[in-house]
Amino acid sequence: MARPSTTLKSNTARTATPKKPWVTHRLYFHGTIDERLLSDEGTAEVRAEKIEEENGKLRSFEGKSLNTLKETQKTYLKRTQSSINRLQNASLRRPHVSPCIGNPELTMGVSLYCGLPLQASIVNNQTRKLVATITAPQLLKLEGYQDKLKPFKRSQFAYLIGRVHRQRVYWRKIKKKEFSKGRLRRSKRLENLGKKCDQLIAYHLIQWAQTHQVGDIVLPSPHGIQDHIEARVQSLAQLKFPNNKQLQKRYAKAIRLRYPRWSYTRLIQCIADCAERREMKVNILKFYKNAGPFEQSVEIAYAHLQYEAPSS
Repeated sequence: MARPSTTLKSNTARTATPKKPWVTHRLYFHGTIDERLLSDEGTAEVRAEKIEEENGKLRSFEGKSLNTLKETQKTYLKRTQSSINRLQNASLRRPHVSPCIGNPELTMGVSLYCGLPLQASIVNNQTRKLVATITAPQLLKLEGYQDKLKPFKRSQFAYLIGRVHRQRVYWRKIKKKEFSKGRLRRSKRLENLGKKCDQLIAYHLIQWAQTHQVGDIVLPSPHGIQDHIEARVQSLAQLKFPNNKQLQKRYAKAIRLRYPRWSYTRLIQCIADCAERREMKVNILKFYKNAGPFEQSVEIAYAHLQYEAPSS
């Protein structure tokens, strides 16, 4: 008698085991900090602002007796007075940082361009000589900024720029398909990634300016900067292929596709905000010239001196 087979095939489909939340999701922590609180002088400045704010709350109760106040108002008044006492008697000490006093003879000019996306040059107003120049990729290749990304074997700037460019290419591909189906929804991932790049560049640029004790920072005006960059791309295409319009269009298109399009207005604002937090003087000048990034950064620094010169 034959024995029945023990291997039976099941007709029911296999149910996939659900993945753990920490496998399918990522946790990001975002935080902000007031950089003044990292030093003793900045903490004193913040403490004075807080005391003035609490005193303003107390002044709203002037002319009122305690008998006419409600219990909630008495509790609020007591809490405000307690906050003022704690702020005045704070014993927390932080590192002493001497204020950064810039050299009035040194001016840093910044030029914007696709791919870099900026170049900064420091010039001496008296001797009319170039002190130092740097680009955004060179900023983030300085000592200490590359250790965090050793597995990538490239700079932090190149890593972020690669992510921005891939996101832009992906958005360019799906834009027409999604728009034709009427369900175009743009994610904020690209915007947040570009903002992170701008903040990183601005932070290291101002640090580099502080090491050279720069007195003034000159930034280009965001109005008309896209037209200036487009004119620069067209001029490069004409120099490359002077007698062929078709090749000029292809070359200009290749430049636009190679480098992601920056939000130069946001980048200028990030640099200005970072400089103002360190009490550095910022000037925004509408000055564009058909030149390279290095020449443009030097010329805008010298042009700032001409605009500031008193009229005879």
